[in-house]
Amino acid sequence: NQSLINYSYCVDNPKNFVGYNENCWGLTASYSIPGVYYTAHEPNNDNGTIAPTAALSSMPYTPYASKQAMKYFYRTFKEKLWGKFGFKDAFNLTYSSKDVNGEWFSDGYLAIDQGPIICMIENYRSQLLWNLFMADTDISASWSKFPFFDSPTPTNVENETGMPEGFKLNQNYPNPFNPSTTIEYILPDVETTRRVVFTTLKVYDILGNEIATLVNEYQQPGKHSIEFNVKTRHGTSLPSGVYFYALRTGEYSTVRKMLLLK
Repeated sequence: NQSLINYSYCVDNPKNFVGYNENCWGLTASYSIPGVYYTAHEPNNDNGTIAPTAALSSMPYTPYASKQAMKYFYRTFKEKLWGKFGFKDAFNLTYSSKDVNGEWFSDGYLAIDQGPIICMIENYRSQLLWNLFMADTDISASWSKFPFFDSPTPTNVENETGMPEGFKLNQNYPNPFNPSTTIEYILPDVETTRRVVFTTLKVYDILGNEIATLVNEYQQPGKHSIEFNVKTRHGTSLPSGVYFYALRTGEYSTVRKMLLLK
């Protein structure tokens, strides 16, 4: 969620800095423009400086957006941003002074920024760091002592009060997605019988406009899965952004969100 906030802030670009977009994002502590030198860049301390480590170290959480940023950084700014040890620490396309015309690129590297890039790319590729961490006996012993670990989606904050036992709407996967994603849900037996229940599954944009009806029929209890494909349903007109999918059946309803990244 924090990675998506970082990404969304740069895409929204409320301070209108040059260069911020869906492929060029990432605020964190790093080298900064002359006169500042080093600072923790964030929405309340944003001077237009992008640090590649912010996007690339988020790869396990935002793989599509992070890989797009990596390709963009390398292909667009290779001569200025890429060097002997990989990506240099930071750059700013809005900065200007007597000596710098419209842009600034760091000429140095920071190990505390370079290290997470390599480690998190490998963690995304093979889950190496996660598996080593979970193999620690103290960690495995504490696993059952924290109730939130029981949730298949630890970041789930949706209110599901009153949810009948057995009903479940899973997080879509992959997420973020482009152009398709899979949504799974479970309908339980109704009063211990195998009765069908009328079920709807719809997709909405952030303004509440209905985008698509994926399910609108009576369904048997059990596990169900359906694909939402932007291209087959909407051509290429659906923009990147946050969307919601809502499951309703009988007296039960719940909503989750998903992110389309083009």
